[in-house]
Amino acid sequence: MFLATKVTATGGGRSAAGGEASLNRSLERLRTPRIDLLQVHNLDGADELMPILLKWKHEGKIRYLGITTSRVQQHGQMVDFMHRYPLDFVQVDYSVANRDAAAKVLPLAIERKVGVLANIPFAFGSLFDHLQSRPLPSWAAKIDSCQLGPIPAEIRYRAPGRNLHNSRANASRTP
Repeated sequence: MFLATKVTATGGGRSAAGGEASLNRSLERLRTPRIDLLQVHNLDGADELMPILLKWKHEGKIRYLGITTSRVQQHGQMVDFMHRYPLDFVQVDYSVANRDAAAKVLPLAIERKVGVLANIPFAFGSLFDHLQSRPLPSWAAKIDSCQLGPIPAEIRYRAPGRNLHNSRANASRTP
């Protein structure tokens, strides 16, 4: 199992103290002494938190550290953090509907060997709305999705107003 969570500095008056309290709560709630990936959510307090995150990584409390944003206007700031800190991961909005991260964030991630998590890959479900009326390609008929078995409820993607899990009712078409 890979445990990941996010932290911000807002809880403690934009200081690392709020982030430290947040991490300790996460460790307690998850009943673990270590988190695999700890990310600064929406770059909120990244400068304030980075010294403590680096310390925790050195101490083994976290295995990887990263930053996240879903705002295109923060890509410049994200790139700046990628240059200044030894990040392991970045999480950024990237999909067919929004490829802005491909201009600067993704090339720098490749250069610096930083893992990338795609945030909002289905554009809040709008890609499904766009595709649901299109017929499946002919090669899709060879795939029997019912034989794949049910998808556990915890990992099903649910777009607003629909349940897009793998069921016999949905097996004949892709949302």
